[in-house]
Amino acid sequence: MITVLFSSAGRRTELLNCFRHDALLLGESMRVLAVDVQPEFSSACHSADASFRAPHCLDEDFIPRLLEICQHENVELLVPTIDTELEVLAAAQDTFAAIGTRVHISSPEVVRIARDKAATARFLTCAGLPAPQTGTVPAILRAPDTWRWPLILKPIAGSSSIGICIARDLGEFQVAARLRDDYLAQEYWVGREFTINIFFDQTGKLRFAKSRP
Repeated sequence: MITVLFSSAGRRTELLNCFRHDALLLGESMRVLAVDVQPEFSSACHSADASFRAPHCLDEDFIPRLLEICQHENVELLVPTIDTELEVLAAAQDTFAAIGTRVHISSPEVVRIARDKAATARFLTCAGLPAPQTGTVPAILRAPDTWRWPLILKPIAGSSSIGICIARDLGEFQVAARLRDDYLAQEYWVGREFTINIFFDQTGKLRFAKSRP
């Protein structure tokens, strides 16, 4: 029996069902557990074989609580589901490994790049991949004529498009930049957007990639 725990499970019932389906195809028995801040309001927690309450992922008690659950329930695999929990789980993956739980996550270094939009843009540029011109608010205010407008402002570690805004000129940029102190700006590219999901195995080998509009 393989025991898998999904953290911050929320509404990810379909994800739980995908794991169950694949376990069935592989002829494996699987026990699915779910964790959420309010499991009573989580559809995934209701779908799981068992569910547990845990603090918010940025709470200092989040990792100790997950460790407690994993140890008590003999969890073999911990699957993160939201980007805000990735850094703390990546930093703690060796601690989980010590109790027999593997966290399905990249290294802390890779997670830090992915969670920082400026670092991501630098990484893509260094790899020879197209990336929008990216800079800090002060850098743009010092030399606005060196930028191609409009610009899009994003929280440097934001997610779900929360807090983004578009500035068509310097005046709009100055107004928008006062809204938050964690903005960076990028060229606003127009075109069809695709999301690419990629899966690497434990050796770092690419096993699967799928794009969707």
